[in-house]
Amino acid sequence: MAQPWLEFLGRLHPLALHLPIGLWCGVFALEFGAALLRRPAPRGSVLTLAWLAAITGGLAAATGWLLGDEGEFTAGRLDPHRWAGVAMAGAGLATAIAAGLTSRAPFRWLLLTTMGAMAVAGHLGGNLTHGENFLWEPLQQPAKPEPTPQPGPAAPDSPPTTPPSPPAATTGPAISWYQASIRPILERTCVPCHGEEKQKAELRFDSPEAITAGGENGAVLVAGKPDDSSMLTRLLLPLDHDDHMPPPKKPQPTPEEIEALRAWIAAGAPFTGERPSGG
Repeated sequence: MAQPWLEFLGRLHPLALHLPIGLWCGVFALEFGAALLRRPAPRGSVLTLAWLAAITGGLAAATGWLLGDEGEFTAGRLDPHRWAGVAMAGAGLATAIAAGLTSRAPFRWLLLTTMGAMAVAGHLGGNLTHGENFLWEPLQQPAKPEPTPQPGPAAPDSPPTTPPSPPAATTGPAISWYQASIRPILERTCVPCHGEEKQKAELRFDSPEAITAGGENGAVLVAGKPDDSSMLTRLLLPLDHDDHMPPPKKPQPTPEEIEALRAWIAAGAPFTGERPSGG
């Protein structure tokens, strides 16, 4: 981003986005609550709130667009949320204009359209920030494994059975230490925020090249020096420390996994080859 003040404005988006949400909900309650009670809507209040909601909705869309320019998210996930925000801002402006009309039907239809666009934009924003299945994940129970059938008692006087021959050994390339032990740790604890779809601090942990490249704050891995590698040292900070990673509400590595990372870095952080014997 060319100017730091534009980056600053973009980071106001988390604050700005909540203003139109609350205001449009207030407009909706006043307009349709009055209709439900068969009383005239307070048109002055509705008109004032509608224009405040339209203006703050435009600010939310603009700051969100600037925030997206920081490059934290890929275009495939960012663009739908961006354009849904623009659609909400445009529908909100049309709704505010219609709020001043004598007929209430155009205003109410546009208000419903704005609320729908707001719901879509909010859902896409939640997925963008917290993950693709953020909303429905608590309601999805993992499938229970089917019980393994237990063999019954052998029939009496049955001839002894010959034990099956062991499967023939297969040949193939051995799985590297990194692939077998280190990559699963990174995929569980780091890649959700530092991967193909999201790159916080311009940092990725989804490939050896990306890990070696580091991020906007420089290298995170110093081969052979665990205590100088921030990918390890930040795991060791207290959970409530500002620099602790992963964030407190995200999956944390176990003590055994942290020791595995330490041993791997101390051994030179190899991405190929098996773990040295005795290491």
